[in-house]
Amino acid sequence: NGVLSAEDVASGPRWALTGPFMANISGGGGGKYGFQHLMRHLGPAMQGWLEDMRAHSYDFGEDSLAVCEGSVQEMLGHVDLEEVEKQRDELLVKLLSLKVGASALV
Repeated sequence: NGVLSAEDVASGPRWALTGPFMANISGGGGGKYGFQHLMRHLGPAMQGWLEDMRAHSYDFGEDSLAVCEGSVQEMLGHVDLEEVEKQRDELLVKLLSLKVGASALV
């Protein structure tokens, strides 16, 4: 819908380490009740965001797909996909080996 580009949405380093729930727990201030705090604090706003997303839902029609594909192709214009895959795989192996020693991370 023209709000974000493909490149804007492509980042996810915290989730790679903790997953979405632990990231949200931290976002809510951390601790045992961080997730609850996040939901109570941002829940009403999230409800509004969901209503807005429903009102402006993606229609998957040819025109919308063309715009999205254009954004993806623009993002890929300066990217070597084989190098991305190689570096991704190398870093995932390193990340997983580091995570083995971090038993508190889920």
